[in-house]
Amino acid sequence: MWTQSAIFLLVMWTPLQGDAVVEGVRIPVDCTSGVYTPPEDLYSEDGDSVGVEGDDNERLQLSCDLTAINSLEETTNFSVIPSSHTVSLTVHCTDSTSTSQLKPHAFASLHRLEELALIGCFLETLPANAFTGLARLRRLRIVSPSPAVGVRIGAMNGIENLRYLEVR
Repeated sequence: MWTQSAIFLLVMWTPLQGDAVVEGVRIPVDCTSGVYTPPEDLYSEDGDSVGVEGDDNERLQLSCDLTAINSLEETTNFSVIPSSHTVSLTVHCTDSTSTSQLKPHAFASLHRLEELALIGCFLETLPANAFTGLARLRRLRIVSPSPAVGVRIGAMNGIENLRYLEVR
C-alpha cells in the first residue's frame, strides 16, 4: 500500500486512485491546482503577461505538500508534475526539522515554470545547477527555517530571466 507522499514521489505511468484530473492533466495527490494568474511584477511593460502566447487556458499553478525534499526518509521526483501545463509551483515542506536537499537539475523537467517557491524546507545549501532548465523562471522564493542557506557557485545557472529573488 502506497502512502500519499509515496504516490507523489514515484514516477507513475498510469492514473492512480486519488489523483485529480484538471482539464485532462493528472495532478499528483499531494498537490492542489488552480488557474495561473501572474503577479503584477511578471507583466511586461505594456501590461501583457510574460508567459507564452496562446496558452493561457492551459497554465496551471500547483501547490504541493511534502515532508521534506530528498530527505533521508524519502526521495523527491519533480518529474511527476505535469510539465506541459505547470507555470507556477509552490512546495510546502511540512517537517521543518528534516533537512531538505535539492539536487542539480531538480526542476529541469518543469521547463515552463515562471514561478517557484520552496516554503518551510530546511535547506542548508543550494547546489550548483539547482535551477538549470528553468529558462522561463521569473520569480524564485526560498523561505527556509535554516539559519543560513549556502549558495554554491553556479546554483543560479540557467535562470537568466529572473526578476524577483527572495532567499531567507
